[in-house]
Amino acid sequence: MHRDGSDAPLLDVRGLRVSLGGVAVIDDLDLVLAPGDAVWLEGVNGAGKTTLLRAIAGLIASDGDVFVVGARAGSEAARSLSRLVPDAAPLYEDLTVREHAVLLGRVSGRDGAAAAALAWCERFGLVDRLDHYPAALSRGMRQKVVLSVALGGAPPLLLLDEPLNALDAESQSALLEGLAEHAGAGGAVVVSGHQADVADRWPGQRRRLTAGRLTPITP
Repeated sequence: MHRDGSDAPLLDVRGLRVSLGGVAVIDDLDLVLAPGDAVWLEGVNGAGKTTLLRAIAGLIASDGDVFVVGARAGSEAARSLSRLVPDAAPLYEDLTVREHAVLLGRVSGRDGAAAAALAWCERFGLVDRLDHYPAALSRGMRQKVVLSVALGGAPPLLLLDEPLNALDAESQSALLEGLAEHAGAGGAVVVSGHQADVADRWPGQRRRLTAGRLTPITP
């Protein structure tokens, strides 16, 4: 997954600060992820989890330094090396599940992405829904489509904001397995969530966001 041959970490965040409405939501935060790292990010509502993920993705103004495999966040190179999957990401209402997997897989530019997205649809139990449009899908099924596309064409760094919401227990387990596979192949993952039972099964590091900074959570 990390094939550029450099020693750069997949994610290098130094002194990150984000202010919203004059209040520092993220304050002098550091986070470094090497290939194989997977971080479960938790915190109370309003702690800034979504803000942190959006800042790493280069979608909001921030101070400090954020690099994705050596490329500054927000640059074209960084965008090609990372993907943010927001909570309740929208789908194209005029595309079927199959068309989402195939077309968006091709857009990712990664070899085999479309086939991998369809394989993820199967893992998520969507085989009999491949020719359905989003209007015919439940919220949980729509989330599975979003995740199938994201995992199928996954770049080295995956950022997922509350991806477990609306997923049944079986699909939650499938997602955890997929994220562990991604990290095991040399990628890195940051996932925000609040499900305590899932956090206890998380196959990686756990961090809590409090007062704008990260602290490790030990079992």
